[in-house]
Amino acid sequence: MVWWKSSCGHSWRGKIADRVFLGQGCTKCDREFQSALPYLLILYYAGENHLQVKLSEQRIIGIPLDAYFPELHSAIIFSRIEQYSQEGMKEELVKDYLCARNRIRLVRILDADYPETDQCTCIRQENESEEALEEALKAAFHIIGIHLDINLQRDRDIIYGCFQRWKQIRKTQL
Repeated sequence: MVWWKSSCGHSWRGKIADRVFLGQGCTKCDREFQSALPYLLILYYAGENHLQVKLSEQRIIGIPLDAYFPELHSAIIFSRIEQYSQEGMKEELVKDYLCARNRIRLVRILDADYPETDQCTCIRQENESEEALEEALKAAFHIIGIHLDINLQRDRDIIYGCFQRWKQIRKTQL
């Protein structure tokens, strides 16, 4: 076992073989990447297809929308079970209502155990795997009228590189 240090300054202990042969890196960076992955995928594939997307847009309805596509008057929201609470569910229902009132097509990607709502289209992500996320995003984009070639296995290195560059830029701005 040896100590490693990532380009972001995180340190971790791991086997040389795991790093060299399995490509395992910083566990903290990997968790951050996994957390940001749904938004990175939306940004990457929307950009590849010359679509404008706004993340965490709240000017449209007064509450943040995870991903808003102005030209399509559509939004994609991720509803995660760890965010579920009675108060959180009320906010989600308000988002549904405000999107419907503003004629925004809302697609909600739900965790396996998250309850569905009535005023939007819900897609259930069967598990937390990258493959399930990819399938859920393909379905969500299809519903809002965008037909994309989403292939995380093919594009993972590019997307991860963009994530690392974004982290470096953020680090220099602090």
